[in-house]
Amino acid sequence: MLLMDLQTVLTACDHDVPSGARRALAELPTPLQVLLADPDSATERFVLVHVAVSPSGYFNWGYGNARRTHFAFELRSILHAGGQPEGPRAYGYAEKAWARPFFQQVTDDMQRNGTSWAPATLVVGFLSKRMNMESVEQLEILAAELGLSPVPDPALVNQRLQTERLAAEQKRQAAQVAAASESAMCTSEKLRRTFISSCQGLYALGNMMGGDHGDSRPFCRCASEHVDYRKLRKVVMYGGCDIINSQVLVATINDDVIQNRCAPPARR
Repeated sequence: MLLMDLQTVLTACDHDVPSGARRALAELPTPLQVLLADPDSATERFVLVHVAVSPSGYFNWGYGNARRTHFAFELRSILHAGGQPEGPRAYGYAEKAWARPFFQQVTDDMQRNGTSWAPATLVVGFLSKRMNMESVEQLEILAAELGLSPVPDPALVNQRLQTERLAAEQKRQAAQVAAASESAMCTSEKLRRTFISSCQGLYALGNMMGGDHGDSRPFCRCASEHVDYRKLRKVVMYGGCDIINSQVLVATINDDVIQNRCAPPARR
């Protein structure tokens, strides 16, 4: 009878819990020490954590060059019975583009309460591009709220991440198609002929201005064999590569490698 009554109560409770709350209850926070002990479980997958946060100036390992783009926070486990944060220490990094309001909320809360930390709910994980197995205490923060709550939803963050990755992949593929189209319209052989013609024209202009550059044809033909046409095509696509920007042309001709290999001895 007791078991039947308990089942009735549980069924009634489940019926009364809103679907959003049911989803939140199912997504229990992951203890920070568990996350650090098993980083593979949160690599490119993001989970909910309840932690104490404190602004930090520590940027190292995979985030050594992220000072201009990210806020850094020291993360510690929370003593729910009161007292100071305890347990293992980690560092979380949140992009300034979205996290500035959260950073301000944390600093305001610390000043208001006279503490060196603030309780927070974060969605965190390890990014492969930032991952360094010598230091597995550095997490990317994808979403954050001041205080301890069952939201934000890691599933939504993971969905957003997948959407962003799909968009990035589509952008990369579009760039490849565009590059292939440019290459088809402006072949290396066509750009080589344009380079030789432009090179000789530049030297002819110098001769007209009173200089004496001698016969430019051997130099220009030699130079054309040492030009990075993939790089040149990318920066000087004008009119189907029939015209080369004069500043780029001069810079290319004056390149030390080309001068050392192609210029007559008197001009080296």
